[in-house]
Amino acid sequence: MIVESNEITLLQEVKFSKIIFNGELFMFNCKLKHSNGNSVDLADYHNQVLFSVNFASLCEHTQQYAQLSQSIAALKDESFTILAFPCDQFANQEPAPIAEILDFSISKFNINFPLFDKVEVND
Repeated sequence: MIVESNEITLLQEVKFSKIIFNGELFMFNCKLKHSNGNSVDLADYHNQVLFSVNFASLCEHTQQYAQLSQSIAALKDESFTILAFPCDQFANQEPAPIAEILDFSISKFNINFPLFDKVEVND
């Protein structure tokens, strides 16, 4: 189901090959940089339910990382994937380089879902 509002197009449990974001077509054949430096084709996630999260290590909600990992484990047979995107644009809560973010996320919360390179969401 794609739900449109005036500001953004929201996705709710969608198996998709494309979405509409701010009135523009966004194709899932684009590539993103993974935290390990490799390029990842979003088409690899075609026919999966994707849940995109902002990662911020200094945020008061980091304990949710463990809950996200538990969700992945519980839904492993349901084609459900979490895609994590660190961003430092919200109160500078993710200032570390990507290698430190990855180490922190794995050592403290044992994340088991893809962590991508830092992104900027505000122009």
